[in-house]
Amino acid sequence: MLLTSSNFDWAKQLLNYGYVGMTLSLSNPIDFIRFRMQTMQELIYQGRLTQPYRNVVDCGYRVIK
Repeated sequence: MLLTSSNFDWAKQLLNYGYVGMTLSLSNPIDFIRFRMQTMQELIYQGRLTQPYRNVVDCGYRVIK
């Protein structure tokens, strides 16, 4: 049996789906923290946030907590 590129198409496709899933899983928390930092003043105004975030790490810690 000869190994051709068509034999590995399913493996390449599986790796592509895995890569997309991993990328979206890692970028979603980062995007959520970015959004919270951008809307911090509105969150304080609405009463959802008592004090402003000091930095990105503080925002991430308080969101997880």
